Amino acid sequence: FAMVVWDEENAAHLLSRAGFGGSVRDVARYVRMGQQRAVERLVTIGPTGSRAPVRADDPEGLEKIQTWWAKRMVKAGSRRLQEKMCLFWSLQNRTFRLSGLGPLKTVVYQVTKDPAMLEFLDGRRNRAGKPNENYARELMELFTLGVIDLNGVENYTQTEVTQLARALTGFVVDVDVLDAPRLNEEEHHVHSRRRRRCRSARTYTAQMARVHTE
Repeated sequence: FAMVVWDEENAAHLLSRAGFGGSVRDVARYVRMGQQRAVERLVTIGPTGSRAPVRADDPEGLEKIQTWWAKRMVKAGSRRLQEKMCLFWSLQNRTFRLSGLGPLKTVVYQVTKDPAMLEFLDGRRNRAGKPNENYARELMELFTLGVIDLNGVENYTQTEVTQLARALTGFVVDVDVLDAPRLNEEEHHVHSRRRRRCRSARTYTAQMARVHTE
């Protein structure tokens, strides 16, 4: 770490950038830790805790989730950075608590099979013989590669969108509870060329993420 005067001002700044700020007591405690221990505490992530106590058929579910999430952020404690990154990565809080600080390929895979994403971008309607390209296109255009690189060269083709959509066919989810996604092999399109290069939707998605990070 760069050598700085580790005082209340810098400790408060760290808690603000890596979380949602801190009380006078929090700042004093982090000053006593020293700079290195303070940073290590923030990046050491423990168990994520319980899920939101809400059912899909609960008419007050949205309000309960908002209250539950706000309390998690306020009472984050040593998980300040985890909750800050969770908020940064938007609404899919459970997915990003688990993988938001990990490798991009892990995040991409978790997002791909997230029940809400399977519903929102038609992943659960992407079936063998009738592929739906909505998620495949968004995955490359918005989530990873982008349409063009810094030199104005296209990062992917329509053929690659089609092949990725086929690789991602077969995911099903119970929309009543938006949980427990699984791969239905009978609905998974197996393209012979992709079959040799990629044995599963997870591997192909990881390949796309790796292209973005290299």
